[in-house]
Amino acid sequence: MEETANEILKQIPAPVDLETVTANYPVLYEQSMNTVLIQEIIRSVHPPVFSLQCFGDRKVIRPVRN
Repeated sequence: MEETANEILKQIPAPVDLETVTANYPVLYEQSMNTVLIQEIIRSVHPPVFSLQCFGDRKVIRPVRN
């Protein structure tokens, strides 16, 4: 089970720094795709699909309920 959990953790991408993205792609009327980009980042990062909880040397992955 721990092996499967570690494989899942390896597949989860690193979080995106929203401040960096908004600095590089500001939300402007002329650049509507920047707005879409920011919305998709917020949607994909917020809320998380899984919650990683550590109990000593054990890592537990649980689904997050909305």
